[in-house]
Amino acid sequence: MLTIHQAAKEGKIEVMRDLIKRGINVDAQTSDKSTALHYATSNQQDTAVRFLLENGASVNIANARGLTPLHVAANTGNDIIIILLLEASADPNARDNVY
Repeated sequence: MLTIHQAAKEGKIEVMRDLIKRGINVDAQTSDKSTALHYATSNQQDTAVRFLLENGASVNIANARGLTPLHVAANTGNDIIIILLLEASADPNARDNVY
């Protein structure tokens, strides 16, 4: 079975829906502290981002590098995802650990 992170990366909504129904934490973090929302964002899976947000994903969780999904979206230049995250109250002033 796919993890929620892999499903988010691949935009597999039905798999994510099934995992969430089974009690998987939508904000579960990988070893580098990335969430499914980070994965969906970095792979420009707009529909997966929307689905995760609708299912309670936290928009301001930072990974080990201090990157929030909004930082990732800004790096990819995906305006649709940037807007989705901002509408979900992503912090535009969050700082990363990169600099």
